[in-house]
Amino acid sequence: MCKVKSGVLITNKEDVQNMIIGIIFRQQKKYRREHILESAKKYFKGSALEINNNALGLIVDENLDILSRNGAICCKNGNYIPEKFI
Repeated sequence: MCKVKSGVLITNKEDVQNMIIGIIFRQQKKYRREHILESAKKYFKGSALEINNNALGLIVDENLDILSRNGAICCKNGNYIPEKFI
């Protein structure tokens, strides 16, 4: 897996996208959207890029939706499960 940028290394929206996907793919047990969002906020701290919590939440939602539709993760009752555990 590649090194995902965090903090001051995040300089554009693509870096944010890659960070969120990296967080999602590193999950080893079921998780909720809120867990991913909180982790993203933590790894985003220190970045010069301006992005509000709502926009960050939308990026998380979009990625969870795409990965779920592609079968990389599964959503049951608001809990996401990594594909390797389905």
